[in-house]
Formats: sequence, C-alpha cells, structure tokens
Amino acid sequence: MTPPSTTGIRVSREDGTRLLLTDRLGIGGEGAVYRVDGMKLVAKLVVQPRDGARHLLRIRRLVNQGRSPRTSLLLGPSPRRAAWPLAVIRTEQDAISGFVMADMRTWYRPFESFLAAEQRRLSYPGATWALALRAAASLARLVADIHREDYVLGDLKADNLWLDETGRVGVSDVDSFQFTEGGDFFRCHVRTAGYTAPETIDAPEPAADEYGDRFALAVLLYQTLMAGVHPFFGVPADQPFTSIDDNVAHGRALIADPGSIRVPAATPSGDLLPAPLAELFRRSFGDEGLREPRSRPSAAQWYQALGTSGAPGALRRCPAPQRHWYPAQARYCPWCELSEQGADYFPGPAERPAGAGRGSGTAGYRPASDVSVEVAP
Repeated sequence: MTPPSTTGIRVSREDGTRLLLTDRLGIGGEGAVYRVDGMKLVAKLVVQPRDGARHLLRIRRLVNQGRSPRTSLLLGPSPRRAAWPLAVIRTEQDAISGFVMADMRTWYRPFESFLAAEQRRLSYPGATWALALRAAASLARLVADIHREDYVLGDLKADNLWLDETGRVGVSDVDSFQFTEGGDFFRCHVRTAGYTAPETIDAPEPAADEYGDRFALAVLLYQTLMAGVHPFFGVPADQPFTSIDDNVAHGRALIADPGSIRVPAATPSGDLLPAPLAELFRRSFGDEGLREPRSRPSAAQWYQALGTSGAPGALRRCPAPQRHWYPAQARYCPWCELSEQGADYFPGPAERPAGAGRGSGTAGYRPASDVSVEVAP
C-alpha cells in the first residue's frame, strides 16, 4: 500500500480527538510523515509495519514511556531531544495507524545539511570546526543518555538526526528503537548501508545491540568532524570499489589502515584530529573494533573525549578565513592546506594572508582560550 499523497487526511486519536493532516513532508520504507494542521506537530502513518499488529503495541508502549521518568533526559521542554510518539492515531477511511510527535523543525535543521560543504554554507552560515565539535559532543551525549535508559537505536544514521545552529542534536524515528518492557521485546528491524556494524552486514535478521550503535556513532562522529567524509570512503588499494559496506567488512579505513584505501588528495585525514579522538576512531574501525564489538568506545567515552578536545584553550583560529578553527597542537591550519588543494570545507569572508597555512608554524595564530564546545543540558 502506498502512503497517501493528497492533503486533507483526517485521523483520530484514541481519545477521540480528530486531526487534519496536510502536506506530506517525507516518505520512507514503512510510511510517510505529514504536517498536522494548526499545530507544531507532525504525524507518521505507518502503512506496512514490519512486525504487523505488534507495531501498534510498540507505539502505545512508547507513548506511555514518554510520560515516565525513563525518558525525562530526552524530553526536556525545549528543544526536544527526541521526536517521541505522543499519541496513537488512525485514519478514518483506511484504518492506517501511526502516531503524532513533535515537529523537530521547530528547533533544528536536518543533520545531513551539515555534512556537505555547500549545504552547510546555506543552512549553517558561519559554521566552524568548533561547531562540529559541539555537534559531535551533543550527539555522543544523546546516544549515551539513550543507552543509559536501555534503548538501542538500531538504525542510527544521519537521516534520523537533527542539528541546531548552536550544535545541539536531536533524533527522530524513535518508533524503530529496540527495547524491552513488561516481558515484551520490540526488535529493531531496520539497518542502513554505511552505518551497519561489520558483524551484522550479511546477517539476514541481525540483532541490534549497543555495540552496533557504537559503530554507527563512531561513523557519524567521524563524518561530523571530517566535513562529511565517511571513514570508509575510498577505493580499495588492491581491487575495484564495490560498496562502502564492503570496505567496512574488510576494515578499509584511512584512519585505521591508510594503505588499504585510496582517497582524493583533498580528503581530510586523521592528522587534523586531537590525538585522543584519533585513537578512539582507530579503536572503532581497526582490527579490534571490527572483530570484537565490545571493544568499541562507548558513547559516554566519546562524550568525555570530545569535551576535553573542545575545552577552553584547546582550539586555535586561523587569522583568515575567520571560520578556520583547528586543534591548538597542530603546527598549521589543516583547513587552509585542504583549501589550497581545492576543497574549501569552511570558507570565510576574508582572503588568506600570505604565510597562513602549512609551514607557517604558529606565527600569527592566537590560542582560542575564549572558545569552548561545552554542550548545553
């Protein structure tokens, strides 16, 4: 069954309240999301749920949990950190079920728009690497809080995330979370290429767990800090490119095994990262992390390391462009070097002065002691 595309879909909540759904905002594998007329809410109609009748029970359980202490860390007043199901709905004609949730566009923009340079320029004018650090720390903290309450995201990916101009991150597609309540187990059936842990890539019905989330989180953190570049991006050194997942399965990651992969010259490398972050990425994508899921750094470990990397005095600002921030221990501005190779990931309004960039040492640079990437609660 195809999700309705016309406007003016009438639905009813289980308490009898009637709502009108208007513009269709997006469509996915199981259903579509619509605007709720006259409210700062959106609605998801699930046309073909993977787990049949249990999907309705899943949503009801999530609605109830949204009113419990279990979700208090995720559902603060503003901004919402998760698009949690607020009420079950059903269409009046076709009896298609779904739910209403907060409209994340009230506070955020799609996370994906931060990962591409041109979209970043439009959606986050003035974005710097300091904002990338804040976003990474906020994402790690969000995942840590979700894991603390015994949820597994299962399908953690950029499509399901939201970001505001200060670096705060939110998550949607909560109905795909995996959790247990009252003896009932609700499995996550969804997975996405490029964010699937190597141990489950070829599994016909993979079991989601926290260690799979840890892998997806590391991928997203790498993309966030590396201007959108996927950690397994590139052409294998010894054979033609097949897929990102094939690179994942064989451990072909620039930061963990540089000789295994070929990338364009203007690709950000692990050299621009603070040493503690680079080490966590190697633990995530190297042999140990690929073969032993439990060895991957936890979301809480990432949050701590990202906080240290963005502490006051940990960053420097290039004199021009003004948007080039980088780790204080670096000998030169890595973003200027990449710009010289044709990739201006964080363009600024001013021209670069002579001598800025590689080889200029620390002359002209001042410690950014007034900059911190602490994440607001």
